[in-house]
Amino acid sequence: MQDRKIKDGISLHSLQTNKFKTFTLSFYIHRPLKEEEVTLNALLPFIMKRGSGLYPNLAAISKKLEELYGGFFDCGIRKKGEDQVICFNFEFVSPKYVKNDPQYLNEIYRFVFDIVLNPLIYDGGFKEEYVIREKENLKDHIEGLINDKKEYASLRCLSQMCTGENYALYEYGRIEDMERIDGKVLYNHYQDILRSSVIDVFAVGEVDLKPLEQKLSGVERSLVSYEYPKTSVLKKSSDIQVAEDKFEVAQGKLAMGFRTNTGFCDEDAFALTLFNSIFGSGAHSKLFNNVREKLSLCYYAYSRLEKQKGIMLVSSGVEFENFKKAHDEILAQLQDIREGKVSDAELNASKKAIVNILMSLNDSAFSMEDFYLSGLIAGKVTDIEEYIRKIEETTLEEVVKVAGKIQLDTVYYLTGKEA
Repeated sequence: MQDRKIKDGISLHSLQTNKFKTFTLSFYIHRPLKEEEVTLNALLPFIMKRGSGLYPNLAAISKKLEELYGGFFDCGIRKKGEDQVICFNFEFVSPKYVKNDPQYLNEIYRFVFDIVLNPLIYDGGFKEEYVIREKENLKDHIEGLINDKKEYASLRCLSQMCTGENYALYEYGRIEDMERIDGKVLYNHYQDILRSSVIDVFAVGEVDLKPLEQKLSGVERSLVSYEYPKTSVLKKSSDIQVAEDKFEVAQGKLAMGFRTNTGFCDEDAFALTLFNSIFGSGAHSKLFNNVREKLSLCYYAYSRLEKQKGIMLVSSGVEFENFKKAHDEILAQLQDIREGKVSDAELNASKKAIVNILMSLNDSAFSMEDFYLSGLIAGKVTDIEEYIRKIEETTLEEVVKVAGKIQLDTVYYLTGKEA
């Protein structure tokens, strides 16, 4: 990736490559995850997706994308540590395949910047009809989380674990905030964040970037210090928390939150990645082969890292009567790694699994962007090839050392009402 600072707080990251027959443009607006604006940020991209100044509704946007040879546009919200990222993603056929249309690239930039920088405004605010509809959609989404018990259990465990930390906030906001939000409030917020946020723009593919740079250089900026939102990686300092919810369910959910005490930029971050692969990430892992397959204690069991925050979450589906056995066995698998009880086959399979995932990132421009973006936010960019080399060089001794730092913080049970 080539990095260029366009102006204060706005950077362009580009990769000129002929690997893809398309090129992608993405805008990432960084906001600190906090109560005052979490719901505003969550609503914003979905309202902007409904219409812009030149393309005032979904039909007009769809028509324009069809004219641009089947272009793609989507938007959303991501949570990377305590950075709430507002995303706009576009993909178009590479201009070299559209030689009979000399205005093609100009029309692309016209469309993209109208969506991002020229939202549809009525009477000093976003169109109220769109705001009302998207608030309803967001409310339905938040209330609907309860229907996906696996995801609900994970979110409840994380929110309990991070009580008092901004990370406990759900990136799609809070229902109690919606009453105070209208079109004018949201538009004022949009204007503020456009001036005061760190903005990363990615362009991947063979394309002339000069018009893009010129347009970005015209974005108004405030007199502020531009920094990525910081994430606190807290160390465990209290007793293990236990939380429980009871529902009319036939199968229980057990979620266990661990503090890894390892930050994204720490030297042992690569060893932590390999540890997670050995422990619970994939069909080669100890949780899958021992807790699920050999002992049949779980319908599923896996671990995942929240690297920006220094958290590991174990998720499992468990019969109610097996809660304690599953809990104890998950901790036993962790202890085995702490004691170095990892075979060469497990170590090599885990390294191979990570390398395959990393290599597959090169097959998708958006995946490459997300990988690079994580490094930018954390303050340490490692390219894919270097990451692969670091994983391959990691020793079992380093894995054992990082495993020794991991501490159980929170246990959450989703159980039946009669359990």
